[in-house]
Amino acid sequence: MDTLIGEEPLSIGCQGPSGKREVITTTLRTPGDDFALATGLVITEGFFSPNEISGAKYCVPREQQQEYNAVTLLVLRELGETVPTLRTSSCGWCGTVDLEDRSKVQKASAGEMVFKASEIHHLAKELTRRQRGLSDTGAAHAALICLRDGGMFIGEDVGRHNALDKAVGKAFAAGSDTADSAVVLSGRAGVDLVAKSARAGAALIAAVSAPTSLAVKYATEAGICLVGFLREERFNVYSRFDAIDLEA
Repeated sequence: MDTLIGEEPLSIGCQGPSGKREVITTTLRTPGDDFALATGLVITEGFFSPNEISGAKYCVPREQQQEYNAVTLLVLRELGETVPTLRTSSCGWCGTVDLEDRSKVQKASAGEMVFKASEIHHLAKELTRRQRGLSDTGAAHAALICLRDGGMFIGEDVGRHNALDKAVGKAFAAGSDTADSAVVLSGRAGVDLVAKSARAGAALIAAVSAPTSLAVKYATEAGICLVGFLREERFNVYSRFDAIDLEA
């Protein structure tokens, strides 16, 4: 009998000092790590910084609403402006009206960092080793964020952007510093994931599949090393070629 991956809507809102809950978005996600998903999403979308988030809770259910399909983040200021209220599990920016703002380049902090080729191959192995959802269901995306101190956090979800948000949210929940980190993606590297990774402080993004043309443009302008077609024995480099030490 097949094991099917879960997919349910999650309403993500924030509650500032006024006590009013404002809906940020609704996303289709795989249930689990919901607080990490909500935290990672508001950070990687640039709504709040980590030090502005004081907690998270599930909402009290209303009629026809499941108790664990609505999360509220407790934040230290009001949201201030409206944001798109619909997301899907398939793509990160579809239906949004602020594509120009979302695609503004955030410069990486580690312009001189160099990554050993052996380190990047090791990341491919770690992603494979830690990705449970794919082997169980054949339908899960994964994202692995690797810190400069060696710590690693993985997120898995039916949506590739949700997987990255979960990984980032877990890292911040643990009090970790994600500056100059490496992000490993189980699928393609679209510009939405590159931008999210940049906001999390990534200096390297390595994708199992190919990048898009806009992703390469963004990574180049941001000073991020972008790697595609990542395997345990090979990879292609699309930006910051000087950041790879092929001899090591």
